[in-house]
Amino acid sequence: MWLIKRVKQDGWTVDDALAEAETIGLRSEGLREFALAYVRDGA
Repeated sequence: MWLIKRVKQDGWTVDDALAEAETIGLRSEGLREFALAYVRDGA
């Protein structure tokens, strides 16, 4: 969920936010896809 915050609130690129998320422990493919879809489709 940190990935979403980084992109939506902090203005990071998706690539940078995803790299950080993976570095700090994002391992779940389901959560990864959810976060990327949320960022892509907006809310």
